Amino acid sequence: ALEEGADIVNDISGLARDTDIAATAAKFGAAYVLTHMRGTPETMRDQCSYDNLLTDISNFFSEGIKKAQGFGLERSSIILDPGIGFAKNYNQNLFLLRSLNAFDIFGLPILIGASRKSTIGRATGSESPNDRLEGTLAVTSLCAWHGVDIVRVHDAAANKKAVMMVEAIKGALYE
Repeated sequence: ALEEGADIVNDISGLARDTDIAATAAKFGAAYVLTHMRGTPETMRDQCSYDNLLTDISNFFSEGIKKAQGFGLERSSIILDPGIGFAKNYNQNLFLLRSLNAFDIFGLPILIGASRKSTIGRATGSESPNDRLEGTLAVTSLCAWHGVDIVRVHDAAANKKAVMMVEAIKGALYE
């Protein structure tokens, strides 16, 4: 994909499975998404116990940033994803969304990928992922309000309009 022009590598394992991925991203000058996750997609639901969710994720990011730089990545090419839905339960996912600015301390772009996820389904009573647009738009709007740099979404046009509306509100001048 990098040879064909991709410029972002999304590593949901957070360097836990394939450390060559960071070196490869560095070689191509691509951005690298460091995602917080415990276990594997098959086992992560059993790994939602934290001493302090925000501190534990911050510690993971601190270590991951150093590790990624050790593989040749420039700090400025690292994007942080707290991993909504990855080894977090419903309430932890909502708490992360309520605490979007907690990771601003790193001075790096933040990515939130909550589109159509089960947390949205549970909060909105929408069993099918295809029925979770409104909840996704609410999360995207919250992210835009808090200055999150990147949102990963399925319905790009609708989410773009939600971000445009938030930006219009944020930039409104009193006349």
